[in-house]
Amino acid sequence: MRRVADMSTPHTRFSGQKRTKNPCVLSDRRLTYKHVTAHSIGFLLYHLAKHPEKQELLYKEIISFLPTKEAKLTKSNCCELKYLSACFKESLRLNPPVGGTARTLETDVVLSGYHVPAGTLLTVPYQELFTQEKYCKEPLKFIPERWLKGSENRPHPWAYLPFGQGCRSCMGKRLAKLQAILLISEIIRNFRVEYHLDDIGTKTMLVNSPDKPFRFNFIER
Repeated sequence: MRRVADMSTPHTRFSGQKRTKNPCVLSDRRLTYKHVTAHSIGFLLYHLAKHPEKQELLYKEIISFLPTKEAKLTKSNCCELKYLSACFKESLRLNPPVGGTARTLETDVVLSGYHVPAGTLLTVPYQELFTQEKYCKEPLKFIPERWLKGSENRPHPWAYLPFGQGCRSCMGKRLAKLQAILLISEIIRNFRVEYHLDDIGTKTMLVNSPDKPFRFNFIER
């Protein structure tokens, strides 16, 4: 994890890997596309419900761009929802859509004093990386403001890779973000979202899933 977070450029021996023929890895990638958006939206609603003051800030931003029920998101005003984008990023940091990224090493490397031979399938666990104090202040708290321009609390850029990085990053990351922005903006401007049950954690299988069902109360505004 230190190697991923501390590298200053993406051009390392980890970025030039050949395409894998590992059937487990390929199967994992296919299944990820189906669930990533639904789980990401669910976790974002959960965090907003658990932090009503953040939800209220988001509501004020949304109605400033969509003041009436008939107002629609456009390409221009969609990009202006900075706080919504920050909320989405912060939710992905706390609950990344997948467990991590994997690469098969082409050469031997030494990690934390351990010799790792070529041919080893190396996995970087995202949730462990994203919630380390040395890369992110107050890492277990939901603080969307850390992603706003000018924030001094912004996480290390290489310690936040929910969709991977480079030419083999998730091809659906922009679609997932757009879907989340469209749906969340409609929900929050029309409803106040509440959650009053036990805390929800992450269950990692092929993709990260909630360990309990999302059961929200939607109160019409």
